[in-house]
Amino acid sequence: DGQWSTIGGGDGMECLIDPYEPNIIYSGWQFGNMLRSMNNGISATRIFRFVSGTFAWIAPLVIDPIDSKTIYTASDRVYKSTNRGDNTSTISPVLTNGSIRTLRVAETDTDIIFASDGENIFKTSDGGNNWQTLPNPGFQAFITDIALHPNDPNRLWICFGGYGRWNMGFAWLNLPYE
Repeated sequence: DGQWSTIGGGDGMECLIDPYEPNIIYSGWQFGNMLRSMNNGISATRIFRFVSGTFAWIAPLVIDPIDSKTIYTASDRVYKSTNRGDNTSTISPVLTNGSIRTLRVAETDTDIIFASDGENIFKTSDGGNNWQTLPNPGFQAFITDIALHPNDPNRLWICFGGYGRWNMGFAWLNLPYE
C-alpha cells in the first residue's frame, strides 16, 4: 500500500526476507541483536536470544539456501537454528579471538559453511562438526565478504578492499579492478 514502517531499532544492520515465504522478515541491530516477523513486519519476536560470545558490530545473518526455516548467525563461534531462530545449536567451537563478520552456506551442499573474522577463513564440510582454518596466502587487507560459486562450493570469491579469487588449491589470483 506504499506505506513504510519501522521494525526493530538501533543502528539497522542485516535485513532478510525469506525467499519462499516473503511475509517472514528478519532484521538486526548492533552486536547480534535480531528480530523475526512472521506477518510482514506488523509484529516481531527476538531470535537467537540465548547465544553468547563476542559479536561483531554487524553480526552475520544467513538463511539456508535449501531450507529457509534454517538460519545461521555468528559471534566468535557459529550458531544454527532449524526453526527460524527460536532454538539454537552451537555448531562450532570458538573460532577466533575476535568476531565472525562474514558467514556463507553453500547452495549445493549446506554442510559446507565458510566464516571469516576478517583475517582468517574457516570452513566446515560436515555441518559444523569439524572446522579447519584455511591457509592464508598472505592477505594484507581485511576480508569484508565471501561469495561462493553456486555450483562449486570450493570456489570462493573474497572481497577485501579489492577483488580476488581463492580456489581450494590455495592459489591466489589477483584480479585488478577495471
